[in-house]
Amino acid sequence: MKCHYIYDKIAGKVLIPGCWGTVHSNDIKDCYCNSLSGYIGYEERISKLEQEVKDLKKLTKNLNSV
Repeated sequence: MKCHYIYDKIAGKVLIPGCWGTVHSNDIKDCYCNSLSGYIGYEERISKLEQEVKDLKKLTKNLNSV
């Protein structure tokens, strides 16, 4: 299983490590899981989704203020 994040209602964003590199550092950038081919491009996808969330929050704030 690759290192990944889950979202918990109470704790928020939680890192689930899949290898010892991530366990020790608590940083997904240190992930060295065997199936790294699926990991390539993962950070870019996360960045795009985080930006989309920010944009949607901004849009929601603007719509609520009208």
